Amino acid sequence: MSTPAQKANLARIRETQKRSRARRREYLRELEQRLRVYELQGVEASSEVQKAARR
Repeated sequence: MSTPAQKANLARIRETQKRSRARRREYLRELEQRLRVYELQGVEASSEVQKAARR
């Protein structure tokens, strides 16, 4: 059987893993948002280049 110290250690590890997964999810959300912004800026830049090329 596990001792109280072992149980506490396992609980601490689980909590740390939970926080780590939450941080990773938030980081991915931020990256996805930045990607959307860059993609939109790229579309705008592309249309501006096309307009300039037609002149």
